This record gives sequence, structure tokens and C-alpha cells, in this order.
Amino acid sequence: MKKALKRPIILIILAQCFYQPLLAQLNTDRPSQSDNSYTLKPGSFQHENGFQINAVENTPAKVNYTGTLPYSLFRLGVIKGFELRMATAINRDPEGAPSPFGLADVELGTKIQILKNVAWISHLGLPTGNSKFSNGKLFSAHKVSATIGSERSAFIFNSGVRFLTNPVTNQREQIWLTTIVGSRNINKSTSVFGEVFISQNALGKGANRITTWQPGFDVGFASKLSDNSQIDFSYGYIKDAPFVNLGFSWGAFTKKNLKRRRLITPDF
Repeated sequence: MKKALKRPIILIILAQCFYQPLLAQLNTDRPSQSDNSYTLKPGSFQHENGFQINAVENTPAKVNYTGTLPYSLFRLGVIKGFELRMATAINRDPEGAPSPFGLADVELGTKIQILKNVAWISHLGLPTGNSKFSNGKLFSAHKVSATIGSERSAFIFNSGVRFLTNPVTNQREQIWLTTIVGSRNINKSTSVFGEVFISQNALGKGANRITTWQPGFDVGFASKLSDNSQIDFSYGYIKDAPFVNLGFSWGAFTKKNLKRRRLITPDF
């Protein structure tokens, strides 16, 4: 009788090994436009990089483009539910500058997990970039991130605004961005996603206020190279301009934080 019971137990263990949900130590805010609602554990560090090319002109003679090469985000878990963040980028814009490349402004920020599946993210931008690629003045960005889902699938909602002064017109500017992304873990190391988003740009105020809308979408995947490293890829459109984004992220974690984590979706 004991021998007969051993086989079903072994089969159950094997099934759990082969059909477990996607788990991984690393959990990034990439590759979608949405940040997840998960904060790093105390003592954990992540470095997330995205190389993006935006096609801005397409003629029979040439294809011109702008991009970030890369956009880098540094994240440090401080206490439970609270992380520090720093972001900057190397940008490319071939128009109106001696060099098409330059450093963007540095952004310092925090992510605070205010509820189990909800986080508040704020950044303060410092005018540290090269002249053409800097906003020239302080600016700020704020968003809320919320998640619903299961171990294998999730929907993430972001809504936020960036307050800045337009460097060309010197007018106050607000850029609102709302995103909805659905992700699905397809195996132990890979997740796919699809996302729709809309950006609203409001320049000036009162009767002189100009508002423009830019809808967009992107699709892509993220794949673990190891528990602590990830590559990702996405392709999308914003308004009528396509973009391609390729990313690489890695992390360092304290020994007490050996719990494996899902890709893209936060802890529940």
C-alpha cells in the first residue's frame, strides 16, 4: 500500500515542477510604458536599461530617427513598501545641435506602495542635461499604478502627469499619460504583453491653452537570462510614429530576499 501511494505523490511533485507559474527574483518596471505596483525589498538594487529608436521621418531617400541610447533607471529598496529611484538617459536628436547625442536631465524619485496592489511614484527632474536635451528648469512627474491579476496573468493600470516649463515657449506644460497593459506568463522564463495608452499634452493656460492627444500601443516580451537578469523587446506606435525598444536589466539582492518573483506583475 505504501509503495502504491508513492507514485501519485511523485507525479504531483513533477507536475508542480513543470507547470509552476513564471517566477523570478528580478521584477522590473520594463518593458511596457507602465510601471508596476511592486516596490523592491529593503537592501535590493536594480538597474534597468532601455534602448529606444523612434522613427520621425520616412522618405524614399532616408529614415531619420530620435531615441534614447539608453534610458537608465536605478532602483534601491530602503524599507518595506518604499524605494528610491534615479533615472537619466543619453538622447539622440539630429536636428539643431552640433552633436546629435546628449545627456538628458537627471530625475530623482520614490515609489511608495500605499496598498497591497497600488503604488504611488513621484520623480523630481533636475536641469543637469546638455543644453539641447535639458528642460532648463525643475520639473516633476507623478503617477499611480494599480494591478489586478493572478500568478500567470495580470492587468496593470497607470495614470500620471508631468509638470514642466516648455523650453521653447517658456509656457507651463502638462503631459498626462494613461496606460493599460495585460501580461501573460507563457513559461518559466518568458512573459508577453500588450498595451494601449493615450497621452494628452496641455500647453499654456486659459484661452491660449493648446491641447493635443496622442494615442498609441505596444506589444512585446521579457525573458529571464537568470534570476537576476532580464532582456526584453517591444514594438509600438504613438500617434503615427513607430518605435522599437530593446532592454537589459539586472539586480543584486540580499540573501534574506531569496523569494522568487513573477515577471512584470508585482507581488500580491
